[in-house]
Amino acid sequence: MKGLLTSSALKTYRECPKKYELMYDQRWRPVRTSGALRFGTLTHKALEAWWKNLQGDRLGAALEALRTESDPWDAVKVRELMVGYETKWGPSAGDYEAIGVETKFTLPLMNPDTMGESRTWDLGGKMDVLVRALRGAYAGCVGVVEHKCLCSTSRIFDHNTGTYRTVAELVKADCGATVTAMNAVGHMVVTPALAPVAAGVRPIWTIATLGGRSLRVSGNHPVMTQRGWVEAELMNTSDWVATPRSMKSTAEGSDLSDEAIRLIGYMIGDGCLSGRHVTFTKADPAVLTDVVRCAGVLGEDVVVSPRKKGKSPYIRFSTVGPVSRLMDRIGLRGVLSAGKTFPSHLGLSDRQLGQIIGSLWSTDGCIDGKAGKVRIIYTSVSRALCEGLRDALQRLGIVSNVQTTSVEYAGSRRAVSTTQVVSRRSRKDFLRLALDGVIPVLRSARPLAEALAAIPDSFQGNDERMQPRLSDEIWWDKVESVSVGAEEKVYDITVPGVHTFVVDGIITHNTSSEDIESDASPYFLKLTLDGQISQYYLGGMALGHDVEFCVYDVLKKPTIKQLSATPADQRKYRKDNGALYANQRTADETPEEYGARLRELIVENPNRFYRRHLVMRTDAQMKEFLGEAWDQGRSIRDGQLAGRAPKNPDACFRYGMCAFWSHCSSGVELEHSPDFYQIPDPHAELKEETVQA
Repeated sequence: MKGLLTSSALKTYRECPKKYELMYDQRWRPVRTSGALRFGTLTHKALEAWWKNLQGDRLGAALEALRTESDPWDAVKVRELMVGYETKWGPSAGDYEAIGVETKFTLPLMNPDTMGESRTWDLGGKMDVLVRALRGAYAGCVGVVEHKCLCSTSRIFDHNTGTYRTVAELVKADCGATVTAMNAVGHMVVTPALAPVAAGVRPIWTIATLGGRSLRVSGNHPVMTQRGWVEAELMNTSDWVATPRSMKSTAEGSDLSDEAIRLIGYMIGDGCLSGRHVTFTKADPAVLTDVVRCAGVLGEDVVVSPRKKGKSPYIRFSTVGPVSRLMDRIGLRGVLSAGKTFPSHLGLSDRQLGQIIGSLWSTDGCIDGKAGKVRIIYTSVSRALCEGLRDALQRLGIVSNVQTTSVEYAGSRRAVSTTQVVSRRSRKDFLRLALDGVIPVLRSARPLAEALAAIPDSFQGNDERMQPRLSDEIWWDKVESVSVGAEEKVYDITVPGVHTFVVDGIITHNTSSEDIESDASPYFLKLTLDGQISQYYLGGMALGHDVEFCVYDVLKKPTIKQLSATPADQRKYRKDNGALYANQRTADETPEEYGARLRELIVENPNRFYRRHLVMRTDAQMKEFLGEAWDQGRSIRDGQLAGRAPKNPDACFRYGMCAFWSHCSSGVELEHSPDFYQIPDPHAELKEETVQA
């Protein structure tokens, strides 16, 4: 008996031969199906009923098909999509006559060069709708209708320059960047990214972490979490996001001298830059001595003014001297303490970064080894400075978090931010770099060595971040909040090969090109290469029809989320009538309320949810498809006979992390796993009442 090659089977084999073996030869399936798959199945069910009743009550039949659905949220989404579908395409129903719905087919796989029939394989599949056009350019012709359901301020680190560039800057320059990305086995690599491409206007989701990171992306943008790739809109506070421990750079560095670099760090830390004179205040004599030395190398002779009225000694620099001109050059002259930032725009080398970090830690940094716990913390009133310092530490392979709190100051509470080195490994690395002079903190070697010795070599505890997952090049940061805001213009960025890149310190997937409002959308452009359409053409021929066209009806899954009740302590009421503000609620949104809101969005802009796209096939394309299918069928058979199915690591962590990853990576036997079950025949539904050519 011949095997059956469907478009899904061929696609699976191209993705990963091992996955094909597990799914089609060994017949394993995961117990849990994705939300996207369940939604797609339900939508296809409703569309099937709609097309079966093309000349009758189409919408009524589609809605009746949803009555048994147990999930009220999926049901209401599909219901509103079908109401909009009827409004959008119902008037054109008279253009077609349905001659088959969910029509199955099989036909022999033919060698396109010899037209010899394969003794091993048949081609098979199921067409959503087989139609005859009643009017228009294709009047009298047979075609296939296929249904598909689709579920710039972000900063990108440029490996070449060592600086972060916003997506808006890349768009303006119409260029890509050399980015940090994660490969299939969890290792960080450096690879080129293509220039951003406009992808319409969408609601922006913000993922905030306990470590102080903030990611702003569209709702369908996949983010690497402890449970694999998860779309931003589907994440929650139980998730952990992946961030690289190190962001490598080949930046050659600034032309500034080492002394100038060290002075920049000192002045950012304890310098007063907002007055007429640039001044530096510090009680530590070692730091004052080094500031005087560095200023002297730049050509400015300064003296330390003695302590007055309980205040620390200080240095006043000339308004036109080298130090003041240096502050002008780097854009810090006249900046208040709260407005200070890390000078990452200078394109510093790793060595220069270490110099500035050392100067900063010598001013407002703390290395505390009390009570057997080592803390390495920098404090500032500027959160932007702390975030820039975190990015600089990451360049050196040191993980740190940024948090904001308040302290008592001059009789009131004052907001301060901290950059704290986290993880045993990172604290050890920081102290080693300090002892080696790479991070020249002005501390004696003895307390640094004692702090290093106080950190255990092995981790003792139960911190989920430290559990082995992916690779030791990844640090896991806990999600603190997930929220959605106003719509903004968004862009797609593609990284060929690895399909991932780092945005605002968090590992994300290639942005999804699911804009369906234009025929030039990447989603539709790739249909020109989709072998599934060629297989539909052949399927129609197997049923005795000359297929002339394929109509792709795309329904995009709504990404708006249920509105939740505003916490009681956060509710605000109008003074005039005592009612809640419009953006606040006393109870969670019901499915009925959600449906009404979704209906308004669909009516307002139906092109965001529906698109009809026409695709044709030439004889040359059909021959090319048969050649590819023939070669793939032969490769599959060769692997079966040899008992060998190679793995494709590049597919392990693509969008929707492979369900078989744990099996392939650790050798867990699927028959002992509650997460998988076996089916009798992967193509059973196609072998019952199937038309054979």
